[in-house]
Amino acid sequence: MISQTSLEKFKEIYQRTFNERLDDAEALDRANRLLNIYLAVYGNPLEEKVDREVIELPTNKQNEYEKAKKEK
Repeated sequence: MISQTSLEKFKEIYQRTFNERLDDAEALDRANRLLNIYLAVYGNPLEEKVDREVIELPTNKQNEYEKAKKEK
């Protein structure tokens, strides 16, 4: 949901950019469409992101080094 304050800001920016005034209903429709595009492309910035742990697989040389180290 878009707050009235945000809607007024959107209307102001829209008028400066396109030199066209929007009524509240049209502004709300266009702001929601813009917001939906943003969410589709970038995701929700308020949603908590889960950090994925990076797992590095050892190479054959690392395996040989570790095996030789254990043998000593």
